[in-house]
Amino acid sequence: MKKYFLFDDEYITGNQYFIRHLISLPLSLILIGFLLSSATAYKRAKSLGNSNFICVIWAIWGALNLPLSLNPIWFLTNTIPYWYLWWTDGLRNLK
Repeated sequence: MKKYFLFDDEYITGNQYFIRHLISLPLSLILIGFLLSSATAYKRAKSLGNSNFICVIWAIWGALNLPLSLNPIWFLTNTIPYWYLWWTDGLRNLK
């Protein structure tokens, strides 16, 4: 379990991202889920080949995605980023 919370360069797939994110949702009630969601978004962004700066932006979004889902424009703030992290193959498609 400890490796789930570390901000390292562990490669995770889209399905692993989705499962870890589902685990983080109920854990958000005791505030641990915010860290898990942030670390998971960082690792998935790093797995997709993004730079460290972009990965930090994704980590911030990961920590805030639950509060962002409560706003009226949740589709833009959460659905599009989820789609990118879960389904995309990253920068491989651009070459």
